[in-house]
Amino acid sequence: MNYIPSISMYCNMITFYAKVLDWEKVIFTLKEAKFYRTEVPTSLCLSVINRFYEADKIELCWAFEREMEKIGIKADIHFWNRLLNIFGTHKRFKEVQEVLMKIKNLDIEPNEHTFSILFKIFSDSERVEAMFQSIKEFNDDCMNGITLNTLLQCFVKKPAVFQDRIIQIYKDIKDKGQQDVFTYCKMIEFYSKMKDAASAGLIWDEFKASNIQPNHHIFIQMFVMARKLEHLPLAVDALKFFFSSKLEFNIMIFNLFLGVLSNTRADPKIILKVLTIRDFDELLEFALKKPYYATINSENQEKYRAAFDVTARLLLNIFIATKDTRNIKNTIYFLNEIKHVPSSDMYIMIAKFFLKSNQLQNALNVWEYLKQQEGPQRE
Repeated sequence: MNYIPSISMYCNMITFYAKVLDWEKVIFTLKEAKFYRTEVPTSLCLSVINRFYEADKIELCWAFEREMEKIGIKADIHFWNRLLNIFGTHKRFKEVQEVLMKIKNLDIEPNEHTFSILFKIFSDSERVEAMFQSIKEFNDDCMNGITLNTLLQCFVKKPAVFQDRIIQIYKDIKDKGQQDVFTYCKMIEFYSKMKDAASAGLIWDEFKASNIQPNHHIFIQMFVMARKLEHLPLAVDALKFFFSSKLEFNIMIFNLFLGVLSNTRADPKIILKVLTIRDFDELLEFALKKPYYATINSENQEKYRAAFDVTARLLLNIFIATKDTRNIKNTIYFLNEIKHVPSSDMYIMIAKFFLKSNQLQNALNVWEYLKQQEGPQRE
């Protein structure tokens, strides 16, 4: 009885022939493997087209698929995804459409990766619409929550072009009951780009009523939107909701709210009502001191230090706006206490305030303190 190589040996042989671009031996050995071993793994076929792709022989990739079909090797969705990626990367849209038709005609169910590849391929407006129509050709089961949410993410990149499509997809997601926190994030981002604070507010209200567990992303999106559109009421409502949720306090998110407060030029004292605290002394304690000591032993201490620098700057803006000399000093004292050296422009900002307020001695004190620093801050 003649020796029959194992399937792994066939795989190694075929991959080698593909690497040296010996087309005839690739096909001959593939036929032999199929004849003797019946099942040929898709991973082998993927390996072959990858070798052809690396050798810049894209036409062999498509030819290889046709040979697979003749031999009776069924390609799975991973193989078709790879072909989509190869043709899409080289903007060969005719072949992309042919692959899509193959997937449909062979009744292969596309997966999330299939659609993410399509979104990447069809980047311009006309092609994105073509991509949407291609996906619609698949059965309705393909248009599940994951697919629709990924579609939404794609269309939101060009909100003005796809305004009607975005609204319809959002409606479809809700009709299927498959909305999640990222659905709302994307819709808030969409209305932020469209400069429509009222509609963003309606989406926010829908999210709050949905009982979906919030995450940090939804609050980041809300504060980014509120700052861009200078809409303090939505930011205040989001901050209140944040504190009522089960999420841990996050200094970076709180900084975003402070940024909204600064950008809208609102009365800084509004933050006292939002946080239900008495004065700016408590604000300094709440926003800077407590978070610092809570993260002092954290593995991400350096990241937090950068965030505290931003917090200190935003708090100083509030204290300067309210002419709160004592808390300006207290902020500097605290930064000194934790051996955090702010950038020189922060000191310049403080010194300017003291000079405008005719507090010459305080301005000189800032100057003397700055002269004591080492490195770029001193320069």
